[in-house]
Amino acid sequence: MIQNQKNQIVPSRSSFLIRLINKLKSLRNNSCKAEYALVNQRVTSQYKYVDAFATVSSEHIQDVNLIFKGFQNFPCLSLYIHGSWADQTKTSFSDLDDLIVVKRDGIKTVREVRKIESWLNRVDMRFCRIDPLQHHGHWIIYEDQLENYDESYMPLLVLENSICLQGEKKISAKVNIEATQVGLERNLKVTLLNIENYYIKYQKNQINLYDMKCLIGSFLLVPAYVFQMKGKRVTKKWAIENASNIYSADVHKVLEICSTMRQDWKKALNTFQFELFSISPKFFTNPHLYRKFAQKFAPKFPCEVFPTLKQKSVDAFIQETKDIINEK
Repeated sequence: MIQNQKNQIVPSRSSFLIRLINKLKSLRNNSCKAEYALVNQRVTSQYKYVDAFATVSSEHIQDVNLIFKGFQNFPCLSLYIHGSWADQTKTSFSDLDDLIVVKRDGIKTVREVRKIESWLNRVDMRFCRIDPLQHHGHWIIYEDQLENYDESYMPLLVLENSICLQGEKKISAKVNIEATQVGLERNLKVTLLNIENYYIKYQKNQINLYDMKCLIGSFLLVPAYVFQMKGKRVTKKWAIENASNIYSADVHKVLEICSTMRQDWKKALNTFQFELFSISPKFFTNPHLYRKFAQKFAPKFPCEVFPTLKQKSVDAFIQETKDIINEK
């Protein structure tokens, strides 16, 4: 990780975080106090104002406290755990999802930055040791970026039913509607491109577990992007459950198969090859290097154990999604 002149935490080998910093630097100068409401949101021509709340207690989630051990040493960080680890619905497919809000003025020296970076990497490696196939690390934003926030990076709705380990349980933000819409469209196009690339490997029966998890996750993320582009503030889970409202019956079968694969993911891990591979994170201290290793050397995905994703249905899924994008 590297340090810039503004005492920013910039991971040197994490492309999505680098993209975040570059994307939001231009928004930093637009400072205007706002309120953000989870239920009663206010909308102007350019912004909407909502409050997001973390509602789950961390007292009974001992695993989470151990994974983030040492967070008390960094009071400039607000830490939130969301998704299946927070609502206790996690499966063998589940990633550990966090959101870290950094108070920029709470970091005074380069040495403090390096300490935070080192701690973040240690926690990220714990993610990898829990799930050797987890393909992302931390989600990080700066507190002042909430004053002109591009919600395509991380919708603050995820804080509903989340755990607040440290910091305020309420996050106030001013969401830039236009930037969010542009970002969602970009995310959707990139996700479709990822699906096309991973599916080529899948067709050839040459896809490994790491890439297959990315493929399944990409399919299941698309409905949330589509609903959000239509102006609906929805969770990923809700979007998947209601995807039949935006896709034809034949195309919706792709999402049903991916949901089945996610639910039965443990079958893919029940091999000696994966058991051996699971040891590999112990030999790494850099999570970014580890993920490059995992992407290349993860065991092959056992296609024969799961339902088949048919090319005709996948092509139709991609086309119907592109049609939705063009509708706007």
